[in-house]
Amino acid sequence: MTSFSGPTNQPDYAHTRGELGLSSAGRLLATRQLHPPKPSHPFEKFLDCHSTTGQTSTAKMTKGTSSFGKRHNKTHTLCRRCGRRSLHIQKHECSSCGYPSAKTRKYNWSEKAKRRKTVGTGRCRYLKDVSRRFKNGFQTGAPKGARGPTSKSE
Repeated sequence: MTSFSGPTNQPDYAHTRGELGLSSAGRLLATRQLHPPKPSHPFEKFLDCHSTTGQTSTAKMTKGTSSFGKRHNKTHTLCRRCGRRSLHIQKHECSSCGYPSAKTRKYNWSEKAKRRKTVGTGRCRYLKDVSRRFKNGFQTGAPKGARGPTSKSE
């Protein structure tokens, strides 16, 4: 087995190690103290604080654009009441209508949102019947003179 002992870019500091009283194991430490790498940017030593070799690392310590591509977990799902994708999974609360709260979420600072959600923007299943029943005075029971099965009591 042969080992490569070709020319290296590191200068020999044998005489310096002897003056400092270092063994061959301390060669790396001695070279760091005598000739630290010069940063090309004035703030590079602060930007690259995790580097141990003095070289710039390829990993970016950022929370910005490069981090948004890694997000593939959904925080919100469809709401049963309003149908929007606003129901927070962990909180189990809709950020749009406030479900499961009994009252629908609405704020007076948002006029346009109130206009979108107000009475009359949906089917009005019950209200359509109320106006018809109001015209007749909310009558209940069977109509007068209705023909149908009669109970014969003797």
